[in-house]
Amino acid sequence: MFLTTSWVLGDFLCKMYMFVQSLSSTSSIFILVVICTERYFAILYPITCKQILTSVRLKIIICGVWSICILYSVPKFYWGSAVTIGNETVCILNRQLYNSKLFDIIHFVLFYVLPLCVMSILYTRIAVCLCNSSRQLKKQLDASNSRQYQALCRKQSSRRRNEKVK
Repeated sequence: MFLTTSWVLGDFLCKMYMFVQSLSSTSSIFILVVICTERYFAILYPITCKQILTSVRLKIIICGVWSICILYSVPKFYWGSAVTIGNETVCILNRQLYNSKLFDIIHFVLFYVLPLCVMSILYTRIAVCLCNSSRQLKKQLDASNSRQYQALCRKQSSRRRNEKVK
């Protein structure tokens, strides 16, 4: 439910709204990709990960992500405008100022298809690695338990022999 049916905050806040909306969504997507990539290296290559992904490098990566997202979102500040349609004012992107079809395709690929593919591949590799390592651990535990059980059986049979001899 809306308190008002019309945009009342003016042109500048409309532009800021478009910029912040774009910035928050794009940065969230890229930060999720960074987190996924860091987890991938931490799980599959734990020793190398500590050497490569230092806190300084991670800070540089995060600053780079935010910089790219800011650069991507700046045009939306210029394209956003409060427009009066009839007796109602709305905050929209002025799609006549840019090639909206091309921009939508680029946005779809950069912020949906590419992150989805990267995250799917990395999380699948993580799952396969963890599944394989849990199978190996189960085999080792089963083998260890089997050896312990056999040793326990030998002890008990030797005790019974010793009791019969006495």
